[in-house]
Amino acid sequence: MAQLWPEHFDLALDLAATPTIRVNVGGSPGDGHSAQPYLYVGPWTGDRPGGSELWDAPFRAMLPYEALTGRSDARAVAGGFIGSRLDALGRA
Repeated sequence: MAQLWPEHFDLALDLAATPTIRVNVGGSPGDGHSAQPYLYVGPWTGDRPGGSELWDAPFRAMLPYEALTGRSDARAVAGGFIGSRLDALGRA
């Protein structure tokens, strides 16, 4: 079930990356951290396997809207972004 978080107005899904690791996967129209819209993957725990090349924000990984605009493969890029972070968490 999707959750709309009114305090920061983004839409996210709460997923189980593994039986013991929960993660929010969603999109934000922008906030105090980024003025532009972005997709994100945010683990509920401090686990960040793979380091800063995967987890580029203090509490999540972000894919800015500008990385998707004008691309014919935008869905594949977005899916790859989300999938790679879920895969990393599954290996944790």
